[in-house]
Amino acid sequence: MSSSRLSAILALLRVSQSPSAAADAVAGLTLAHGAAAMAHGGLVFGAAAWSALPAQLGASLCVYHGALALNDWRDREHDRRTRPTRPIPSGAIAPWLAFALGGALMLCGVLCAATLGPRATLWTGVIALLALAYTFVARGPVAGPALLGACRGANLASPAVQTGAWGEPLVVAASLVYAFYVACISKLGRHEDGVEQDTTGWRQRLWLAGATACLLCAAVVGWLGKDAWLPRIVAAALAAGAAGGLARHLADRTLADPLAVQAAMGDALRRMLPLLAVLVLAVALDHTAWVVAGCILAGLPLAWLLRRVAPPT
Repeated sequence: MSSSRLSAILALLRVSQSPSAAADAVAGLTLAHGAAAMAHGGLVFGAAAWSALPAQLGASLCVYHGALALNDWRDREHDRRTRPTRPIPSGAIAPWLAFALGGALMLCGVLCAATLGPRATLWTGVIALLALAYTFVARGPVAGPALLGACRGANLASPAVQTGAWGEPLVVAASLVYAFYVACISKLGRHEDGVEQDTTGWRQRLWLAGATACLLCAAVVGWLGKDAWLPRIVAAALAAGAAGGLARHLADRTLADPLAVQAAMGDALRRMLPLLAVLVLAVALDHTAWVVAGCILAGLPLAWLLRRVAPPT
């Protein structure tokens, strides 16, 4: 395979967003076992938990990137007019190849989950169906962002479903905060793409304010965890810093301009990893959660490096 073809495939799959999809699995596994440990006692991470990580990562990454490839296949005619440099409209990737690759990856994601048992298989299948519903059926102003938020919230909760900890308050709260955050930035992204327009900028500010509020709410989730002040303080500081960086766009008088929305959207996407790190700190029963939070934050420079390998279009 030539380097140009490989670069086109990596761009099609949005490989620069891989740290975000991988962080869903790692954070979800930590939340699931941490919540179960707080409720029933025991270790946050045992051998069984770590052994499930490769399958969780495979399921999350395959379904996520497969859905992105199918989304580009579905939008190929629109992209010919608006984003002709993307892999399919530019001719770097044939439409049939994008469709086959996307479908194969989504199937592989479900098969990865199948190694964890029937509950994980069913749950991952539901996530895949939600992603397909967004791609091919429901992309309206309400249904579209709601489906994207549901996909990511359900993905974060996936390990808890597999372990039976899905009903723990901490897991429920974390998944809802994450889902609402993704839904808010998805609404903001519709203004970036021109699907929705508001020359006053107040709707853009509304969804940006909603995403900022979700970042702050993530710190509150820590109060559902163990009565430990250090992780709560660190989580609050991290959440406040991330929210402050996002809130500065609210004062931008040009937020109705697509370029200003694009800048705000980029910042919002980059704050998905700090948000997950804040949620993980809610279960800082031992050093494990601290290590996981650090690994999630390390995804920020990794994403930057991947963007240089396969720049998003």
